[in-house]
Amino acid sequence: MKYTIVFVPLLLLFSGCGQPADPSDSESPGDERSATPVSVVVTSYPLFAMAQEIAGNALTVHYPIPDTVTSPAWKLTTVDISLLQNADAVVMNGAGYEPWANRISLPRSRVVRTSVGFEDQLQYAAGAVTHQHGPSGAASGGTVIPITWLDPTLAEAQLRQVEQVLCRLAPEKAAEISERTTVLADSLQQLSDDIEQLRVRTSADKMTVLCDRTDYAYLLARLNWQCRLLPDLSDTVAGPAGGERAGGSPAGAEPATGEPAADTERRATIPAPSPENEDVRICLLASTDGRPDPKAAAVRPGLTIVYLDLCEQEEPGRTLIDRLQANLTRLDQAIATP
Repeated sequence: MKYTIVFVPLLLLFSGCGQPADPSDSESPGDERSATPVSVVVTSYPLFAMAQEIAGNALTVHYPIPDTVTSPAWKLTTVDISLLQNADAVVMNGAGYEPWANRISLPRSRVVRTSVGFEDQLQYAAGAVTHQHGPSGAASGGTVIPITWLDPTLAEAQLRQVEQVLCRLAPEKAAEISERTTVLADSLQQLSDDIEQLRVRTSADKMTVLCDRTDYAYLLARLNWQCRLLPDLSDTVAGPAGGERAGGSPAGAEPATGEPAADTERRATIPAPSPENEDVRICLLASTDGRPDPKAAAVRPGLTIVYLDLCEQEEPGRTLIDRLQANLTRLDQAIATP
């Protein structure tokens, strides 16, 4: 689904909320873009949800990705490429979430990768060097896991970068944008506080959960829970300092029939009972629409299934905060289950 919020700003003379403009972003004489409405293209649904909420009527925000796919699987048309190349700002998640960005030419001065500010907190899928999820190799210890927004502290850091972009492009609306940003940041902080409370409550249990994919790594790291990945995945996620962190990684898994590699590499098969997983009582499965997952039928008796919403696509009638909070509620309920 494609969205548009429209406003024509009065001037583009400042960078950030009240900061001088970066000379590298100034337009060259005769640039025809200066006569058109300001346009921001966002290529991650969580970032779009944030931008939409704080922009109000301040400027144009585009989310050009069809509602049938997520950003990593997006197949760009020539119209899509033109939209990106002509936008005043292209706001990306980064951390390898937009693999298609490596195949097109975009003006560097107008591209903002919102994960750039916390590279030291990125999680890596050890032993899973593939091209779909971006940077990899000896320096990173594996493939970057891109679902950063499941940790509200990282989501807030990304929100602040979105705020800077919008304030720079619509300086006359900066106060309104910043006010709305503060409200959203407070909600993310409350989520972070809830995660901390859950971490404290489960700290004595040394929680280990089964996971069907690597994407929960940032949330699990905050909870200090260990993840036992499902078959044909490696055991751990390598943290930025070379240590082992909660999460999991694909180990060159082949795509299942009918599934694209970019998505399949984040999935796995529910394991049969075995001594190494008998102490685990929670299994995490990804869900975007709340419908029963076919994989759930393969889960052994005694495991509590928790569906985690990755928030990669729109869910009508629900905000990003609602959906992130619902994830925590489901985890909390699973912990309370005998």
